[in-house]
Amino acid sequence: MSSFAQAANVAYQQFAVIGQRSGIPKNLLERWSELSAAEPHMLTVSADELDATLYHAVLAWDGRRPVGFAGIFPARTRDGHPVCYQEVRVMEFGSAVVEPEYRGHYIGQRMMRMRQTFLAGGPRAAIGVCVSTNPVVHHLLRKTDWYITDDTGLRHELCLCQNDRHNGTCPLQPDACWLFIPAGK
Repeated sequence: MSSFAQAANVAYQQFAVIGQRSGIPKNLLERWSELSAAEPHMLTVSADELDATLYHAVLAWDGRRPVGFAGIFPARTRDGHPVCYQEVRVMEFGSAVVEPEYRGHYIGQRMMRMRQTFLAGGPRAAIGVCVSTNPVVHHLLRKTDWYITDDTGLRHELCLCQNDRHNGTCPLQPDACWLFIPAGK
């Protein structure tokens, strides 16, 4: 079967996690953990930590095989404190993990939109943040109602790199911090 046909057969499962173990397959959580370790501005989060702190998750399935995962979790500072923006809780939209043969068919974009919809109608006021230096991610965010924040205080809170002086070498530059503020929140 071609990858296009495979992508067309994908079904999505969306669920709130909020304080319980997610049941997401361990291999997808481990792949997400590897992605977070590769980003210089993110705390490295183990698969177990991610599973324990997820707020919302979207899974992509081809039959009984999980082929993609994306989640939302509470943003926190390097010291572990919650991040707020204008007194509203900030939720981090983490990387989407999509199996290689399913990439290029808008599965990550669909999971992004599903997470945005959840956050907009979610049980508590929250805004989304996505911190990335990846131009592919930036392209997706431009298409899905995100905007670059110019709030340097928020960027400073979200920067988790080891450069405490922020003398221009910090990877969290202005074009790396994107916000999604649901209407009415």
